[in-house]
Amino acid sequence: MYIAREGKYVKHNEKTEKLEATSSGNMPDWAKADPNFFWKMSDDKERKNGTSYREHVISLPRELSPEQRHDLIKAWITQEIGEKHAYQYAIHNPLAMDGGEQPHAHIMFSERLIDGIERDPNQYFKRHNPKKPELGGAKKANTPKLADERKLELKEQRDRWEKLCNQHLELAGSDARISMKSLEEQGIDREPVNLSMQQIKRADVKEIYTDLLTARAGFKNAKSDSQAINIVAELSAINEKYYEQADRAINTASKAINYSQSVIESRERRIEWSGKKHQFYERRIDSSTAAISFSTKITTHTKQRVDDSKQLITSSSEQLDKITRELEAQRLVAEQKQLEQQSAERAAQQAAQQKLSVIAERTPFDLVGIQMHSTVRRTDFGRVEASLSGDIAIGEIIGRIITAANNGYNVDLREGNNEHLAGNKTAQGIKDFMLKNLSSSDVRYDYGSLSIEKFTQKHGLRCDLDDLQQLNDINPPTPVIEATQDTGVNAALNTEQKPRVEHLYDNSSNYP
Repeated sequence: MYIAREGKYVKHNEKTEKLEATSSGNMPDWAKADPNFFWKMSDDKERKNGTSYREHVISLPRELSPEQRHDLIKAWITQEIGEKHAYQYAIHNPLAMDGGEQPHAHIMFSERLIDGIERDPNQYFKRHNPKKPELGGAKKANTPKLADERKLELKEQRDRWEKLCNQHLELAGSDARISMKSLEEQGIDREPVNLSMQQIKRADVKEIYTDLLTARAGFKNAKSDSQAINIVAELSAINEKYYEQADRAINTASKAINYSQSVIESRERRIEWSGKKHQFYERRIDSSTAAISFSTKITTHTKQRVDDSKQLITSSSEQLDKITRELEAQRLVAEQKQLEQQSAERAAQQAAQQKLSVIAERTPFDLVGIQMHSTVRRTDFGRVEASLSGDIAIGEIIGRIITAANNGYNVDLREGNNEHLAGNKTAQGIKDFMLKNLSSSDVRYDYGSLSIEKFTQKHGLRCDLDDLQQLNDINPPTPVIEATQDTGVNAALNTEQKPRVEHLYDNSSNYP
């Protein structure tokens, strides 16, 4: 089976999608060892228009570990399914388009209720017998509900999932939370990104979305890199290096000064007894002064390097701001392209839906155009008095021809040339129905006065929109045909046909 990666699916997407967990529960005895057999029997034994199973596909938080996600799904199954239905689940974790995890769960469950009665596969999926449950199949929990009831039920279920999921996130120590509310209800000022699988597979949509993710990731990485590099720390190291050099120069100067001072003091003591050495001492003093001047220059140079470092910090901040603005501009362009694409797709869908609605409002008479071949004549003592032969559309004249058969006319009425209906199941079903009920004035009246959608609904016939589109292309709408004067059989039969007049299809007895 696909969700459990069994049989032919055992290696399905194994390189890009992990199977984190899978299990089943509430299976009858004959399927406990092999849940796949239960679903196979459901497909084989359920009635043709019945439901073999229901499925929930639920996105799971990345913030939870695989074990925590498994605990969350088991808690959800206990809360929502309990011991009422047979079920099987699997947790998949493929790669998302942004390169991260995309964990989600598939939960399959049967609508058949568990009532404690042992049934084999042949009986389990039969129709339920409320008077003698042991003789019928397991009852289905699919009571018909109105659309508003279904909507409210789904909303309440989503609210329960939000609360349960957030409880598990809190237990895991995560600050992340999910919400069933829309972005607008949460006060978030942006349009939601909602791409279907068909849209994601399209190259242009995938490229735009990938660019958006890349831009966001680039912005995040640039911001992280700027924090990781810590330019200030590097500049501080450079400054420290120059400060050390300055300290060494100052220490050297200080030593020189101290040495010079000691020499001066020694010379001064010696001056007392030797004035001849006075000029030599003065030269040493000048040398010491020059050393002090050099130390001052080193200090000034160091301060200049510190100022240069501050300018480098400012320049780096400006470059980071520039990168941020460029990434934001790219994101806005990508979002605009995506919005334009979605708007165009919605407009195309609305136009197609509007066109199909207009077609569905056309009558079967106008849209299908079933042709009947009729031959009508009247003889008097072997002499042909009047005749009419040819293909005609089902309409008032059919009722009059049927009446004519009772008024002395020889009538041959059969299906005409309807090659334009070949291969169209909706048209073929309407044609067969009309041929069987041709003598019913009520059916003929519905055929010309009701829309094809209401006609097929009323009489339980097929109504496929693709078939209607094909009929509309073959038989486009025609203007109302004005009545013309005629004589002979035509005048007798009153062959005037107005395709959209309501009284066109009554079985009038006003026949000559």
